[in-house]
Formats: sequence, C-alpha cells, structure tokens
Amino acid sequence: MIPDSLKRPPTISVRPDEVRLLDEFLKEIPYSPGPDGTIQVTFSKRQLELIRIVCSTFLWMLQLLSFKKIGVGIIRKILNIKLPSSPKPDQGDGGDLDSPDHESPHEEDHPNDQASAQDIGPNPPVTPPPEELPGPKDRPNPNHPGRRTSEDLKDTNIQDHFHSDLIEGAPCPRSSCRGRVYLFLRDGKPREVITFDFSPLFRPTVHRMRDLRCNSCFRVYKATFPEELVKNGATKERYLYPAQAALVLLHFGMGLPFYRLDQFQSLTGERFPESTQFDLVEKVADVFKCLTDAMKRAAADGFLFQGDDVGNRVQELVPELRERRSDGRPTYREGTHTSLLISMTMEGNLIPILKTGINHFGELLDLIFALRSPGLSAPNLVCDGSKVNQTFITHPIMGGCLQHARDYFIKAQKNFPEEAGVIIDLIKDIFKFDRQTHDMGAQDRLKHLEEFGKPILEKIKGIVDEHLKNLLILPKSEFGQALGYFHNQYERLLIPFTHPGVPIHNNLSEWCTYPIVRYLMNSKFYMTKAGAAIGDTLMMVLLISYLANRNPHQFILHGLRHQIEMKKNPEAFFPWNLREEVEALPSHKQMRFWAPAPPSNLSG
Repeated sequence: MIPDSLKRPPTISVRPDEVRLLDEFLKEIPYSPGPDGTIQVTFSKRQLELIRIVCSTFLWMLQLLSFKKIGVGIIRKILNIKLPSSPKPDQGDGGDLDSPDHESPHEEDHPNDQASAQDIGPNPPVTPPPEELPGPKDRPNPNHPGRRTSEDLKDTNIQDHFHSDLIEGAPCPRSSCRGRVYLFLRDGKPREVITFDFSPLFRPTVHRMRDLRCNSCFRVYKATFPEELVKNGATKERYLYPAQAALVLLHFGMGLPFYRLDQFQSLTGERFPESTQFDLVEKVADVFKCLTDAMKRAAADGFLFQGDDVGNRVQELVPELRERRSDGRPTYREGTHTSLLISMTMEGNLIPILKTGINHFGELLDLIFALRSPGLSAPNLVCDGSKVNQTFITHPIMGGCLQHARDYFIKAQKNFPEEAGVIIDLIKDIFKFDRQTHDMGAQDRLKHLEEFGKPILEKIKGIVDEHLKNLLILPKSEFGQALGYFHNQYERLLIPFTHPGVPIHNNLSEWCTYPIVRYLMNSKFYMTKAGAAIGDTLMMVLLISYLANRNPHQFILHGLRHQIEMKKNPEAFFPWNLREEVEALPSHKQMRFWAPAPPSNLSG
C-alpha cells in the first residue's frame, strides 16, 4: 500500500537546464579518497535538493505503476510541463477545423494510457491496494441535484445574441479563406450561457392603455389586457395574484416580517409599505376562509389525530377567568398558545388545523370533535402525556409518543450514562423495526410490531419497574422523572402495538410546528386577535400544500385565480385533488416525513 507521503505526486520545481547540468556533473563526479577506503564527494545545497526531488519522484512513479494506471497528463503535472492550448473553432479568429494550418490537439489523458513496468525496471514490493470505495463526490446527494442546464430552468427569459460584425451567410473574414459563416450548433442547439440577474421582489409595471375614441360620436373603445394578465387579476387588483401569493409565502412560510421586506424594497428603489402588505394578506385570508372551514369539517371525520402546543404571543389578549382542564378549578389564564392538530383521513390525506389564543390542544380537539359525524368509530389520538391534551366531547383511543419518552432518557444520560444508555439503545431498536414497516399495510405493520417491537417495549417496562422497586433513584432526579414518565405512559405507549395504523411517535406534528416557530423568531408576536386568525388561516393553507408535497405558491395562486369556484366547492380545491393543476415540489425539497397507512376495514 502506498505510504501517505507518496499519495500525492511531488511537483518538480526545477528548470530542465539544471537537471542537464546535474547529469553532466554526475558523469564526471569529482571525489577525493577518504580514510578507511571511503570516498568523499562534495555537493552543493542545490544539487542535494535536486537529487532528493528526482529520487522521490522516481520512487513514487515506480510504486504507482505497479498497480495503478498512469497517463501522460499525470506525468506532465509531476514534471511541471505546460503545453500551449490549441485554438478553438468558435473563437473570433479561430482556425477552421478543415483548414490545413489547423494544429491537431495535443494528446489527452486517457484511462487506458499505461506505462510498462518492465521498461522502467524491477518494481519494489508493494501491498495491493484495497478495494476502492465511492467517495463523497460519487454518492448522489438528494439536496443538491447538480449543475442546472437550460432545460431545468422554468419561466426563463431567453435572449438571442448575434455577432457584432457578421451575419449568417457572410464571407469568412480570414483573408486566406473563401468560405461563408453559418450558425454553429452543438448537439443541435446554439452555445448557451446562463446568467442570473437581480431585480426587486415586487416590481411595478406601467401599462399604457391605448384607448381609442371616435371623433364623431365620441365613444371610447378601451384597450384590453393580455389573457395572462387578466387571469392574474390585472382588471381587479393593483397587486397581481402572483405577487399576493409570493407575499404570503415570504411572510408566513419563510418568516420574513413586513417591516424587513419594506426595508429591502426601499433599498431597491420601490417601497412596499407594511400597511399595504397587511391589507393584501388579509384579502388572501378572506379568499381562503371557505377552504379552511372545509378543512375543519373534513378533519373532524379523520381516523388518526396528532397535535401539540407552541407558545405564542398576542398583544391584544388579556387574562381570562376559565376552568383549568386538569382539575376544573377556575383560574385566570393568560398563557397564549398556537394549538396544532394533524388529522389523517381514511384515504391517508393529512389535514392541519391551527388555532392561536388562550387555549390548549385539548380545547382545539373539542372544537373539531364537535363537527364529527355521528356513528363513526372512536378515533386514535397520539400526543404527549400532558393533561391539557385531554378532550371531553369524545373519548379517543389515546396513544403515547415514544419519542417524548426517549427525550427524557436522553436528558438523564449525562448523569446516568449506563442506566439510561441501556434503555435508549432498546428504544432505538424499536424505531429500527418501525422503519421496516414503511412499505407495509396497516395489518402487516401491526403484526411486525407485535412480533419484534412489543417484546422490546415489555423489556423496557421490566427495567423501569426494577429501578422503581429498588428505590435507588430519586424521583425528582432527571432519571427518576424519565422512569416516572415511562411508567405512567406505558399503557398509551403500548397502543401502536395493539391497534393498526397508529404511529409510535408524534414527530409529524412536531415537524409542522417549524413554520410557526420560524415566524415567531422573526416577527415575535401578533398584534391583534384578527392578525392571529389571519396567520392561522394562511399557515393552514401553506401546511396542507406541504403535507401533500404540492408547490405552495402555485397552490395559493390557483385558489386566487378561481375564487368563485372555490367558494362553491372548496373540497375540490384540496391539494390532493389538484395534482394536474399544481406541480409537485422538487424531489430534493419534498417533505421527508412518514405516517402509517390507515386500516382499510374500519366500519362506522
């Protein structure tokens, strides 16, 4: 095996005349006899450096030739030889490929170019190289699909550029040539250069309407917009529908505050006042109110529910006297939350519901379950073990979140590395068996988890009970709290191993809180309850498009273009019903979440 010091070839930074002088010096080397029959030779510092470079380079080439192919280009790099490049045919005065004075290209590196080891001499014994493994550049990266071509770009402004002095069919400007110049195509198309320019995010356009008026009857015949502008609301709106959809995506999807967008637009010379931005998002929220109402009705009849609370702030809200959900005692409540609920329908579609105010997830469940159709079987609910998540209208099958239980042990691992580490490794095995069920149906998944996952969960239960029985762990310590949480939630954690279609964790709803947290990190709070309601409506629209892997900008734009049809039949505008009208997200941007398929044999 090649030593690390010889894996990269050393470059000879010497002139050829120096090497020739060294060769002549070594042919007639002056020496003087020394004691004990030795010979003394005097070298200069530069001569010793040249000998070291030549010997190390020769040794490297011998070892490389023993098991690896070496091309002419590598030898040129080692010897620091640079050859002048040949003229290209597409340059201004470049020679014609068929002209007699055109120089042939120099020899290129080819993988089959291999020097013979027998011509150089005996090779030193080396260890055969290990099997080459694919490096980082050989493995495809789903997040970076590679350099884009013109076919990958959408809505591209294509411009043709011509020679400043020549046109097609003109004589060749070379004095020795009698030909004519024509369009030079590469693979059937002209040479392409892709550039990216900058312009303000929201740029105004002045439309000069060339209206006509009769000079006799004075009747005015108004000019009309092109069909594309009419479809985007040019006859109704000052800000077109694509601009409104982009504003919603920037503010509620990317968390860009109104004032920051106004500052950016001001730097580019085109202001976009904050009040105008709020009026636009309010108008879009009014358009999609019918869709979010339909989402609540469809979510109420779901098979599986997941959810959580995220702390929020609404400046207008004041403490209210309400009953606590844990014990029913009246108290002043001032904690503001955004409650998130994810409902999975029997078809496997995911519907998000949001509500911001002085409320908890359990109260949002009560509002949704009040819309549930009578006669349906009890739904499944997966959430953490907080008491504020309980509902009083219906009694769902309460499942626990194994990820929350694991987080408790992760926090305790610092002070209890051995005790907590054993349980964390067992939970890891359960998640491994759960990942193996991603392509299975509900019943097959249940059998797989019962066979492989349930015994591991029961083993963890035995370890937890043994720790609690020995009374060696303080209940208030981090490990004691982890043991207590697992012990109290064990019956709920067992639900996914006994009921089909129930996930073992609540990670999907945790992921859906990211846009809410991103918005709070930038905008900090809502000013009024009306602003919070607008935010809930538009974030529901964005989340349902993300969960369906549809382009959110196109989804909002499609709804704005068909407002009347959406009010009449909002269910037809769910993203899974618009697979032809709304494009899917790029493969490297699609959501990498997974939810188990619902069972197909449920009856009401």
